[in-house]
Amino acid sequence: MPATFLCDARTVSWGETILMMIRQYGLGKIIGQTTAGTTGDMTLFNLPLFPFSMTGMRMRCMDGEKHHSQGIVPDRTVPVYAKDYMTDYDRTLNVALDDIESR
Repeated sequence: MPATFLCDARTVSWGETILMMIRQYGLGKIIGQTTAGTTGDMTLFNLPLFPFSMTGMRMRCMDGEKHHSQGIVPDRTVPVYAKDYMTDYDRTLNVALDDIESR
């Protein structure tokens, strides 16, 4: 059974690593928006006013493509509009469901 995976800018770190594996091994279709691009060990600096954390290493996808600060680009990018948030409409989920039904 074909699998579909949803992502957006909130997909970070471990989620991005999973999406890298999904893409590398052809485990399903990725739908949504580009991920955050933050996979890697986190480094924390305790600054005088607030703690600051960042990815402490430059990561690459399994095929060698740059990942750090670029993220995983989905197989099908779904734009999200302000109206979607105001009406509580999940455009990404609906596009994914339509895609699954059309297979």
